[in-house]
Amino acid sequence: MGPATDAENGKASSPLVALLAGGVAGGVEAACTYPFEFAKTRVQLYGHEGVRNPFAVVARVARQEGLGALYKGCSTMIFGSIGKDAVRFLMFDRIRALFEDPSS
Repeated sequence: MGPATDAENGKASSPLVALLAGGVAGGVEAACTYPFEFAKTRVQLYGHEGVRNPFAVVARVARQEGLGALYKGCSTMIFGSIGKDAVRFLMFDRIRALFEDPSS
């Protein structure tokens, strides 16, 4: 029961690879979904003039306040997601290795 292996060549995968993959995935995910988190928060806090469709809220904010307004506060969420998802990927990889069948 060792570390997870690369399926193509049978070599053990590096923990650094899992950390980097998880960090990149978490950062990209946070950056892509943040405008809709922003829209949800706007609707919850302000009602956004009766518009509840997140696509309409995003379009309206981008048109009236600019694209940068959709990413206010996003850096904090991105940095948090990078760390959280990096550790999650690493731990998943390590725990999966504990349950691998060495004969297959």
